[in-house]
Amino acid sequence: MLKVSDLKIDAAKTVGTPLVLCRTQPTMAYEEGVRTSKRDGTRYCVACPAAGMQTLTVKVLGQQTVECSEKGMVLVDFDDLDIYVYFKDGKPFVAGRAKAIRLADGQ
Repeated sequence: MLKVSDLKIDAAKTVGTPLVLCRTQPTMAYEEGVRTSKRDGTRYCVACPAAGMQTLTVKVLGQQTVECSEKGMVLVDFDDLDIYVYFKDGKPFVAGRAKAIRLADGQ
């Protein structure tokens, strides 16, 4: 039987590009199922203009490379964006993971 985790979602057709950076949040590493104080990446919340400005949270491992701006919009793109569905307390959620984030062309 096909599982939700087997689905391959076309990120470009789903959220479009570029994306608008809304906020960032550090992510922490887990060891043997226990959260540590060691930072392992950043969770970027982006608004998707091609999807009616709905938001998507994307995790990128490694050092944070893009910051939010108080002076205006920051347009970004992700390298190898993978969108997936997960369940929490029986409810479905959509999230993403990517190898890297970068400023969109023209920024």
